[in-house]
Amino acid sequence: TSNLNTFIEMAIRGPAGVSISNTGILLICVCVLMLFVYTFRGSISESAGSVYSSKFDREYKVSEVLSAAIYLSEKAGRLVRDIREKDALEEQSKGETKEGVNDL
Repeated sequence: TSNLNTFIEMAIRGPAGVSISNTGILLICVCVLMLFVYTFRGSISESAGSVYSSKFDREYKVSEVLSAAIYLSEKAGRLVRDIREKDALEEQSKGETKEGVNDL
């Protein structure tokens, strides 16, 4: 019986003695469920009709997505440059490091 108890304890705690909490088990189950829904959502929506249709179901051209990404990165770069040029960050030095570099 001691071997059986040891085996059961090892099965519950794992071989390294690490036990998973109930929250961890719940999180793993939710992730598996989400993966299942994500994997089979195409076949479910085709068979169910408009029940699962979304306003975001649209095909995009790669050139449109790339154009939007370039536009947004240029806009973000301009914003960063404007903030840096205005020096609106109000940086204050905490002093110099051992190497003599200004520590912000």
